[in-house]
Amino acid sequence: MHSTSIPQKSYRDYLSFWYLALIPLSLCALVEISPFNDTSTRYSNETNINKVNNTENKREIAPKTPITKDKFISSDVGYSFYGTALSLGIAPDTIQDLTSLSAGKFDFINSVSGSGQFAFKLNEKDQLVAFLYRDKLHTYYVYSTKAGTLFSTDGERFYKDKLLLSPVSRRFRISSQFSHSRLHPVTRTMAPHLGTDYAVPVGTPVVSISSGEVIASRYHPIAGNYLVIQHPGGLKTRYLHLSKRYVRKGDIVLQGETVGTSGNTGRTTGPHLHFELWKNGRPIDFEKKRAFAEKVAVQLVSSQSQEAQKAYLQLSQQIN
Repeated sequence: MHSTSIPQKSYRDYLSFWYLALIPLSLCALVEISPFNDTSTRYSNETNINKVNNTENKREIAPKTPITKDKFISSDVGYSFYGTALSLGIAPDTIQDLTSLSAGKFDFINSVSGSGQFAFKLNEKDQLVAFLYRDKLHTYYVYSTKAGTLFSTDGERFYKDKLLLSPVSRRFRISSQFSHSRLHPVTRTMAPHLGTDYAVPVGTPVVSISSGEVIASRYHPIAGNYLVIQHPGGLKTRYLHLSKRYVRKGDIVLQGETVGTSGNTGRTTGPHLHFELWKNGRPIDFEKKRAFAEKVAVQLVSSQSQEAQKAYLQLSQQIN
């Protein structure tokens, strides 16, 4: 049995996770459907309707498209970002959305200065559209719409979260790819290999690819020291053959947090990290998924950056 090194988790780590856990995984559009030939529907701007004897031919003037009005709210940080934002009338749900989007990117407790300034751009429903924080050391900007979320640290170069991070800090050679049928190097039998093996040296830091809850942290004769982390959206990840585990079952981890170090434990032919990604109980080829996510991210940044730049300039004017 291998020993397990467990660092203590802070209260702030748990608080950050629950911000993340409460974010909605999808947005539902409310669509008003009027039945065909329903003459009871009326609009407030309806005028000069031509009345005819045949009700089937009754025509109604279509409503004008409502003009939406965005709202801008800005202030100095003062004693507390959260307290100041709430005092300005920012809804708790809106602040929660912001902190959830920013998890692992910006710390609203330790990275803000009392002399720093911030500005919100909200839509007509008081939902977050964009946010800008600026002080002498930091600039942090978020632009979020149904098309996705962009981030910036200077208002010029925008980037989008890749769907998933690499479980190791840099790219290592893949020693064995995902396969539904592979000749096992030890047993010499054909069997599925439902993960990716990275040829990493023993002791390489291994990070969680997304925020979530540790649902398994133990030793197995075949998997060695291994971890299983449950993520939002039905995602689950597994990290096998570790030399050390830094978290235990029930711990909350953030995206990019080091959860252990790679090793050579269990049944192996050499040091490596075996990493698996599952979605709703089905294994996924992580390398193919990541390549697709990066391609989509680049396309979205290109299509959104003009609107993001416009909102950034609007917020900059609020705090200058």
